[in-house]
Amino acid sequence: MLHEIEPFARAGFAIHWLHPKSKRPIGNDWASKPVKTLDQLRSSYEAGVSGKNVGVRLGKWSKVGSDFLLVIDVDIRKPELAKEAFAELKRLFPEYATYPSVISGSGGASRHFYILTSREFPSKQLAHSAHQSLVWDEKQQKDVKKWDWEIELFGTGKQVAMPPSIHPITGKPYVWERPFDLDDLDLGLGPFVDSDYIASLIDYDEERENAPVNPDAIEPLGLTPDQVREMLSKIPNEDFDYEEWLNVMASVQHEAQGHPLSIRKQFYEVFREWSAKSSKHDDETTKAKYKSFKNSPNRRQRTMRSIQAQVREIELDEQMDDLGDEIDDLGPEEDENEGEFDDVLGSDPEKPSKREIRLRMAEVEHAFGIVPKRIQRLNAKHAVTFLSGKCVIITENSDGTTSYGTPGELHNWYENDRVASEKATQPVSKAWMQHKGRRQYPNGVVFSPGKERDGYFNHWKGFDVEPDPKGSCKMWLDHLREIICNGNETHYRYALGWFAHMIQKPWEKPGVAMVLRGRKRIGKDTIADYFAGLIKRYHVTVANQDQMVGKFNAHQERCLLLHVQEGFWAGNKQAEGSLKYLITSTSVLIEPKSVNAFTVDSYLRLFISSNEDWVVPATADEGRYFVLDVSDKRKDDHKYFGAMKREMMNGGLEALLHYLQNYDLSKFEVRKVPDTNALADQKIQGLKNLDKWWFSMLESGEPEFEFQNIKGIVADWNTESIVVDRDDFRNVYSAWMRHQRYDGSELVKFMIGKRLRELCPQIEDRRRRDGAKQIWTYVIPSLPQCRAEFSKFMNSEIKWETTDVPEIVLEDDFDDL
Repeated sequence: MLHEIEPFARAGFAIHWLHPKSKRPIGNDWASKPVKTLDQLRSSYEAGVSGKNVGVRLGKWSKVGSDFLLVIDVDIRKPELAKEAFAELKRLFPEYATYPSVISGSGGASRHFYILTSREFPSKQLAHSAHQSLVWDEKQQKDVKKWDWEIELFGTGKQVAMPPSIHPITGKPYVWERPFDLDDLDLGLGPFVDSDYIASLIDYDEERENAPVNPDAIEPLGLTPDQVREMLSKIPNEDFDYEEWLNVMASVQHEAQGHPLSIRKQFYEVFREWSAKSSKHDDETTKAKYKSFKNSPNRRQRTMRSIQAQVREIELDEQMDDLGDEIDDLGPEEDENEGEFDDVLGSDPEKPSKREIRLRMAEVEHAFGIVPKRIQRLNAKHAVTFLSGKCVIITENSDGTTSYGTPGELHNWYENDRVASEKATQPVSKAWMQHKGRRQYPNGVVFSPGKERDGYFNHWKGFDVEPDPKGSCKMWLDHLREIICNGNETHYRYALGWFAHMIQKPWEKPGVAMVLRGRKRIGKDTIADYFAGLIKRYHVTVANQDQMVGKFNAHQERCLLLHVQEGFWAGNKQAEGSLKYLITSTSVLIEPKSVNAFTVDSYLRLFISSNEDWVVPATADEGRYFVLDVSDKRKDDHKYFGAMKREMMNGGLEALLHYLQNYDLSKFEVRKVPDTNALADQKIQGLKNLDKWWFSMLESGEPEFEFQNIKGIVADWNTESIVVDRDDFRNVYSAWMRHQRYDGSELVKFMIGKRLRELCPQIEDRRRRDGAKQIWTYVIPSLPQCRAEFSKFMNSEIKWETTDVPEIVLEDDFDDL
């Protein structure tokens, strides 16, 4: 025996001893014990009872080279169906005939096929026969229903008897039908099966299996000992291995948490009673294990929810068996015209048709919350919804994007993935569409950050990282203060609040865009690129305004932060309207290709970076733009930006999310945008017509018309009011307008005076006498007064270039206007 198993132990097989002429491992805790070395196997074999059988633990315990050992168990109970079983095995594993295989000592067609794969997997039933039969169970001393044949993948938590073990009933040895050639492994040859294929075969998602457990899902159900007893009474345990037995123990223990000692003892007694139904039960071992058991960090938390689900499956199987028997009793399907004259000739009481019974079976499945694997597979990727009066298929792509299509397009895609139907086969997608358990959203599609919407497919899935204060986001904060805000504390506090508002209140649209202006390679985009790591799925970057305001705007459907690089709106009125709509509108019409347009709520924030002078069409009463001139003191500083990236990749994102989630917004008003020099520049860049002409004279300090002071002598506009004839003023303005291409139409006479008084309310209309004639004039305040009034009109503090003019600052606070 030792001589035969030594090569396997050296290769990495997790060998352990079984009781003589038995499949049962020695020791109840075999599933969690460390793998024995060859010396330990030798000493334990020699010290124990002779005639032991030998087994191998599968999955994570048997590491053969860099791969894990699994077994495909083919269990055939009706020899006449062997051909059918092996045909299914060939479909699942086309190269099964080349795998090492073992013939059981029981004889017959049942086999164990040994395979290697690069990942460990749990056990999973892969296929079974269409029918079950009653089989005598020696241990339970009764007939039990079992499938006529089964194919199962044995992985972590399972073990099998190996040659030369002796079968417990026939007394014949297990033998290698096709030996495991260990020498081939050194040449890179062997029974290797692609791990991705196995994962798809058993519907195994590593991220899902290892995902953090929902705290609500590990709370006890609040069951009484009697309720637990009733559940366990429906679960047979004779064929349970140690791992399965331990899972039930862990579930009962978990449910007993928080109860007084007397009640916890009742829970233990319930488990002991259930365990005692198995011939493997031992009172002392059960008591000791229950008392000392603590859930391993490597073991997934087990609760009574898993027992509850198992009971549902057993009850479902029982109801399905009953309905299956009804189908068998009906015989062949009746012809649709067979009962055509029953209403005239009379007929026997109607029996349900096979079709009706199948519908009932589907309803039973739905009532128990059971969804077949093929339906689960499509549910993981697709959903059905109703949009603009049309049935639409939602497809969630592996890159995180979402696309829409028609049912017909979906069926075309799955034409090569077919399942049996009433009379032939059909694409699996048609079976999915017809199934009650398909994923569907009757109310449509929404993007609703932080809020649940019943009956809707919600694009919001949460942030992309978990908050963690242990890391550091200092460089991001410093970059925002010193580079983006140029060291201005007021601007920094608003910018920080703008980002924190997006994190804390993503459902509240601010109606304010952040606009950064500056030279290339100074870090304008860096601040947004770093932040975008928190919301990767809801962050979109576009390279120009055409991509932002184009017809197909599916990227806006679930966008929280739209980053426009090198954006500018130099007088484009159409783009200007689209820009303002994006910033302030609370809804957006989405126009996907091949699907009718539909409306979703918009929570989009706009972040624009540009090296142009005129970036946004800001107006005098502007409140939509927070515009900053970015410092260039880190231009081309590759070491600095490399350090910031390393911070981001090593806990910075998690730290930033924690910081922004806890930033105090109690005194922050996102719509109270600070006035900045950069915003004033944008307003000036957008001036047109009379406003632009008036500003040019205020900027130069030199009127383009003839003027005098109130006394009719030469005036100094820097220090006193000036007087100009209205006709002269209009004529000079008119001459200037004739040379302006994009400033609109010339204002009519009465509109000139009206607009002029909006720009400077202190301008007066006066008449002066010129001989017998009376001439209307404008009395214009001194240049400093006009400049102050214009700054007030623009709601911005304008930095005038000329310095030899006394400055007058009005009392109004521009930020409050």
